[in-house]
Amino acid sequence: MPNTTLKQIEEKLIFAERLAKLINDSFTKEEFLSAYEKVVQLVLALKEQNKKEIESFRKEYEEAKQMYDHQRIINDLSKKLDSYLAETTALVRSRIDTIRDGKDGEDGKDADEDAIAEKVKQSIKIPTIEEIENDLPKLGDRIRDGLELLQGDNRLNKNAIKGLEEMEKNFDEKLSRIPRGRMGMRKVPIVKRYNLSSQTDGSTKTFSLPVDTTDVLGVWSSQFPITYNPLTDWTFAGRTLTLTGEVEAPATGQTLWCLIETLFYS
Repeated sequence: MPNTTLKQIEEKLIFAERLAKLINDSFTKEEFLSAYEKVVQLVLALKEQNKKEIESFRKEYEEAKQMYDHQRIINDLSKKLDSYLAETTALVRSRIDTIRDGKDGEDGKDADEDAIAEKVKQSIKIPTIEEIENDLPKLGDRIRDGLELLQGDNRLNKNAIKGLEEMEKNFDEKLSRIPRGRMGMRKVPIVKRYNLSSQTDGSTKTFSLPVDTTDVLGVWSSQFPITYNPLTDWTFAGRTLTLTGEVEAPATGQTLWCLIETLFYS
């Protein structure tokens, strides 16, 4: 037999051996289906994990957005209060300057301090509850949720209203320099902020005010509804401020304060 024919037969045998080995090493149908099922399960697991990650990201985004809205509201309210305090301070200063030119006791008559205090009080424009409510965006639950998200030092502080304590101090100093007669002490009505935060515990709804409190002009808190409506959300009698059933008791750590009219001894 020629060498060429033998070589061709040898090459065909080698090809047949390689083909048989390839068939023996390949996947069976059952093995292929099993492997494919595992791939599908892995894809489904990754899809579910991605869904959870997207939902978590969306939740964090909404919380961050609420925090931004809350901070913007607080900044707007702070600016309005700053403007109101500046106007009030200027009015008080001008009124006191007009009565400071008298001579102390020269004619032997007492200065009419009650009338002076009443004029000063009438010149101070205190915003009504309705005016303050109209200035706040009607965000409802979003304001409440935003405030509840604040933690630690980020909570609304009792000193958040800039300039109120300084105005109170300046007002007291001006009153102390009013000319007086020789008939002794007088009680002059003044407006001041009174902090009730130390009395909040999540259940208390009645709060004690200073002995000489004559009226409550407004009540505010860092807890929803922030601005409390008179008679509807709170009442005042004697020297006690009472929150009604329309609102919840402020939780421990929440800020609660009111604007009161009290008697100042001069």
